[in-house]
Amino acid sequence: MKSETRDQTDRLIKTERRGVWLALLVALALAASFVFAGETRRTLLAVVIPIGIAFGAIWVNRGMGKVAAKVTSEERELVAHDELRVAAISRAYKWAFFLMLGELAALGFTTATMGVDLSGQMVAVLAVATGAIGFLACFLLFDRA
Repeated sequence: MKSETRDQTDRLIKTERRGVWLALLVALALAASFVFAGETRRTLLAVVIPIGIAFGAIWVNRGMGKVAAKVTSEERELVAHDELRVAAISRAYKWAFFLMLGELAALGFTTATMGVDLSGQMVAVLAVATGAIGFLACFLLFDRA
């Protein structure tokens, strides 16, 4: 019985990690779509990203099978409040925050010294994208496999 519970927990963690990978890829694709202009941007936003999300959702739920039906909310809560997972989340928040601050400082320096003209919207989008992508990447790095 104990090994079955561990197997369910391992599958839950694998599924959650796949979901984090999917969120990271979607965030990267959305951030990349702001770089492109015109028809390429519309194609990315209207076709490529939704198809990628659909295939990603299938990929995330692959292999769960009957385990997903057996998992209770208590087991999901135990995995979510695991000490190592909470520590990984707090470290990922810290690293993403400092990454975002460093990026804003670099943008300010670049704008002041090189005369690059960035709109406030572009700076905000870059800061949010950097923070979100940094958090997801750091969480995948610090979380146990």
